[in-house]
Amino acid sequence: EDEDEDEDEENEDAVDEFTYVRSDSSKVDVDFDTFSWAAEEFFYRRPAVPAYGNRRFGHFGSTPKEVVTNCLYQCQVSLVSQLNIPKDELLMKLAEGKVKELEDAGINVSPEKLKSMVADVRKAFEGLPFDADENDRDWKRNRFKRASCVAMGVTLMKVRGVPRYVVTSSPEYNYECTDEGHKLALEKALELSPSLRKRYDEACAVQSLLSDLSDEGDDDDEEHTGSTSKEIFEAMMEKVDTTLHDSDIDISLVATDERLLLPLQIGFNIKTRATPAKTQKLWELAEAATVALGQVDQFELVEKVNELASGPDGLKREALAEAYKLDLVEDKDKLDILEKFFVVGTTYRRDMANVESLRVMPMPLAVYTEGYPKYWHESGKAHRVAFLVAQQCNKHRYALGNILEEAEAKGLLEDTESESESGGD
Repeated sequence: EDEDEDEDEENEDAVDEFTYVRSDSSKVDVDFDTFSWAAEEFFYRRPAVPAYGNRRFGHFGSTPKEVVTNCLYQCQVSLVSQLNIPKDELLMKLAEGKVKELEDAGINVSPEKLKSMVADVRKAFEGLPFDADENDRDWKRNRFKRASCVAMGVTLMKVRGVPRYVVTSSPEYNYECTDEGHKLALEKALELSPSLRKRYDEACAVQSLLSDLSDEGDDDDEEHTGSTSKEIFEAMMEKVDTTLHDSDIDISLVATDERLLLPLQIGFNIKTRATPAKTQKLWELAEAATVALGQVDQFELVEKVNELASGPDGLKREALAEAYKLDLVEDKDKLDILEKFFVVGTTYRRDMANVESLRVMPMPLAVYTEGYPKYWHESGKAHRVAFLVAQQCNKHRYALGNILEEAEAKGLLEDTESESESGGD
């Protein structure tokens, strides 16, 4: 029976696309009798990289970004679990923060990242996704429940020793650990948080668009399925363009060879050949904030930069005004609208993002390129230059780090001048 399941998994298409959850899908490990609303409010996606034993762990979430983030990290964990190294030896190397086999293959991962992956790689060896509770026999069902709770501002935790659903922002609101309690907690979280309600409404709008698109063709048509993510991206961009046009805003959403929109590349100024001081400051503030929260992943870092760059006096608005020749005061209404549709993203792989890769871009483009970063190399001169700059800066940092590490190991960075002066006295 296990062999049959493995064969089925091998035959399933591992396409690079967002999959809308359906109750009749054999790929989704969700209890639809209990979570009937999941078919309308969640995305599901299977990572392209199998884990140890050729297992693939599906991931789901309330937004495309959440699914992409989880899938990319699961791919990293799965890739490491497949290294031709005995399990115990591999886990020990990860704990030490250095895996020479990865370096030999040209895969450069920071020691902190490797150390953080120990528990997740061990789970991959045991046939579990990284976000599963290995002590929970009913982890599949509860994993989905926890994901849905976190996405909607609710935490499943013990209150006076009894599991209850707690509204994260207001713990005084907590409910019985039942399906009815789950529903009440989610409703209260939406009621108390305008930002959560806004995010929820926006997610529902995107879900509605994706649902309409997915209903246009035959889901079993392999050719159609393989191009779905691009079709969804193009449809969402068209919707943004139409919405802006209805507000008397007619602009090019992405750079072309005729209009490069260089001010949107806030991470690197082509003319000065350097990162602007304002952007560097935001990057450093974002790094400090994410480290303080115990987060070292580039996904959270770019998200924090976007948060810090937003607002009436933010860098994002300045970039939009300069790129589209708008006045910060006279065109305030137009900029208010534009800022709703643009975010700070990266023109490089999101998991390897650096400050030079930061760019203000339409939200659908940020979502699409998280799963398909090759877009930047394939979509025109301005985007290709931005990608190559980010790539070379990453290579430079890595090479420089190796040089300094080797010099330090040889004692070449020690301050010998002060020692010789004290010896002369």
